[in-house]
Amino acid sequence: MRGDRELRLRRDLTRRKIVDFLTTEYARSANGDRVPALQIELLIAAGFQLISGAICNGGTNALPQKLAELDGFLIPAHG
Repeated sequence: MRGDRELRLRRDLTRRKIVDFLTTEYARSANGDRVPALQIELLIAAGFQLISGAICNGGTNALPQKLAELDGFLIPAHG
């Protein structure tokens, strides 16, 4: 049980670092057209879900193509 908690904490910390990094990098290169952190958070979650599903179903060969398709989610959402 403790290992599950530690793994979850590590995953959450890693996800937060990735979101912060991508938000900062995209803001620097997007000519001021920022992508909201929530949108990047959803992108990361979708990536984790794809990876998890591919591993569980043994379909990792198509994983690079599917992950590349997530790039379309980096279109800034304005509300």
